[in-house]
Amino acid sequence: MPVAPPSVKLDWPRFKKAILDKLNGYILIDDEPHPDAVLPDNVMPRCTAAEIQAGYALCWQLLDRGADMKAFRRLVWRIARQGSATPEDQLAFKDVRGRCKHLRFGFVNFDRRHIYPVLLQSAIVLMGNMQDAFKNGRRYTTLYYGLWLLLTTSPLFWWLAKLELRHFRPDTPEGVLAWQRKENDNLAQATQSALKGNGMSAHAFHCMRKVISRRTSFNDTLRVIRPSTWLDDLAKSLATMNGMMGELHDVLIERAMDGQQDYRHDQFMPPKAILESLGDFVNQARGSGNVPPDKHVPPLAMPEGERR
Repeated sequence: MPVAPPSVKLDWPRFKKAILDKLNGYILIDDEPHPDAVLPDNVMPRCTAAEIQAGYALCWQLLDRGADMKAFRRLVWRIARQGSATPEDQLAFKDVRGRCKHLRFGFVNFDRRHIYPVLLQSAIVLMGNMQDAFKNGRRYTTLYYGLWLLLTTSPLFWWLAKLELRHFRPDTPEGVLAWQRKENDNLAQATQSALKGNGMSAHAFHCMRKVISRRTSFNDTLRVIRPSTWLDDLAKSLATMNGMMGELHDVLIERAMDGQQDYRHDQFMPPKAILESLGDFVNQARGSGNVPPDKHVPPLAMPEGERR
């Protein structure tokens, strides 16, 4: 891994705890359905260069200041040893995993390479595998993934993961928008194929869901930095799609673990309601993204040290 000075400051300005808590609160409900949600006219919010850097710093601080990794490793070992997790342990595990995922999404959304950070991604995958195992009562699978997760959250590994994350190369506002439009095109192609009756694998469906998850994360970060009712309305629609797709993916994971369906090869048809929601989103997105960003940042979202 190349060692070079980080391109942006991630620890300063220091965001107030209330701001970090607000973002974490959004993350905890980013898959809750809103049956009455209506897509706003513009579903492609643009951001400024300053918001790109502030957004990534916010994602970084959410994990770096909000998660006690020593306590998390103790939690992982306890769950791995017992082969199960209490409701309280599940919530604590979900909290750290959610913070890790949000930083991963921040990296892929705002970095000009638009790729996942390799080391953090490997830890998140193991977190997901372990969570699937203990939620489905797989004692030995829980132990297996737990031991690997202890390795990938060890102090040395975690230091290397954070080093990789510090090598953030912010994209331009135009670059972020172009990448999101490319993702929309891929999502539209997959959705149209399914609406024509073509099946897909669970893995392909998961890839579609990740587009929505990344957009949900982007919108949640932006509406903390730049609060608005428009972004809140968009969040409800994104959370509804994210939740529907997440529930179905949980079923697909369970089928794969029971040997009923091969995750990467067996074909299935997603529910029409999900496909229609995705179709509405990508159609709406085609006419969005031309509205310039609001350059005003309300005082609530200002980091510590920048309050005026």
